[in-house]
Amino acid sequence: MAFRYIFNFFVVVNYMKKIIVCFGILVSSIFTVFADKVTEVAYKGLWRTKESYMNKITGDLEGKNFSELNVEELKEKILVGGQFSECEITYIEKGEDSGTLEISVKEKLSVIPLPLFSWSDKDFTGGLILMDTNAFGLGNTFMTGGIFSKESVNTMVSYNKKAVSSTESGFLLYGGYAKSEYEVVSLDKEDLYSLDVHRIVTKAGVSFASSENFSFGANLAFYDIISCEKKYDSSFEIDFAPFVEYTSSKLSGWFISKDEINLEGEVGYSSTNKPVYFASTKAVKNIRLCDRVRSLFTIAGGIENNKAVMNRLTRDDISCSLISGNFYSEKMAGCDVGLEIGIAKCRLVMCSIFASFQQALIEDYDTSTEYVYGPSGGFHLYLPQVNLPAMTIEAGYNIPKHYMQFVMSLGISL
Repeated sequence: MAFRYIFNFFVVVNYMKKIIVCFGILVSSIFTVFADKVTEVAYKGLWRTKESYMNKITGDLEGKNFSELNVEELKEKILVGGQFSECEITYIEKGEDSGTLEISVKEKLSVIPLPLFSWSDKDFTGGLILMDTNAFGLGNTFMTGGIFSKESVNTMVSYNKKAVSSTESGFLLYGGYAKSEYEVVSLDKEDLYSLDVHRIVTKAGVSFASSENFSFGANLAFYDIISCEKKYDSSFEIDFAPFVEYTSSKLSGWFISKDEINLEGEVGYSSTNKPVYFASTKAVKNIRLCDRVRSLFTIAGGIENNKAVMNRLTRDDISCSLISGNFYSEKMAGCDVGLEIGIAKCRLVMCSIFASFQQALIEDYDTSTEYVYGPSGGFHLYLPQVNLPAMTIEAGYNIPKHYMQFVMSLGISL
């Protein structure tokens, strides 16, 4: 009997030990959870960028536990905006239930004088754009400058603030002047007529973001065609242009890939007393195949009516380099499928080659519908420090029309 009591005593003691151990583990885990609580966020390496802008990127981090944060996702959020080249995130414990989340960044060059050079079948141009991709330290974009050639002069100034939420809107302010003399051509590159145009453009717009990637808004634009050899184009236009857009940017190996869907409409009035309308759509998809290789896919189209010639659809609206830059149409649709391969990369530059197959349905000047298609390829040079493509050389062959198209550009275009 005594042996049984002794045995039961040891069994109870053993169970008590297990309960104490489990309780200790539970208490320890509770204290561990509270031990990495973020009570302060500190930024290091900010030069021009405001802390208020950083807080908008990261969201409210105070009160969260460091162990529950997805650090890599947070880094990508900070880097993908293009203002920073490096980012490190560490947690510094200050007490049992407090600590500082330290975010160290290295800012990229944001005030950039961009020399411009472009040669194509349309024109030979050069100029300079002064760009600030982090205006006032708030991640906004300011641009001013001009592009000049024998046939044209283009000057502009713009300020763009990206929308943050449905309550914190973004806005666009734009003003520009252009003088152009050029021949408008058909799809077969036949000269149709000459234009001698002075044009003033002003735009003001507002945008909202219902989520991190989805935005919508509207622009109000005024175009004044001061003079033009084609008399019916000597007019002004006032256009109201609503839009919706989905964009998603992410680090994808050597590239920052951007997925995009854009829908835009436009209704307005011109001095010709005819109603003006315009509608366009564009979708872009990049897929990472490996660090150096990504697929390229673009599909776009548009339709317009009663717009001045220089405001009509061009090859840039459907990403089709197979047609002349001096061709304008009221109806276009096209797609571009290809690959881009990174071939060299260092601290200052990254270069790639690309190849694609393009095809498009286009209304010619005589309202006939033409189907054009052909291969295209070339070379891109990127400047990672400013997150912009700096140079492009491209050649394409229009198979049905039996001609080559060449484009070479340095910097960006207006």
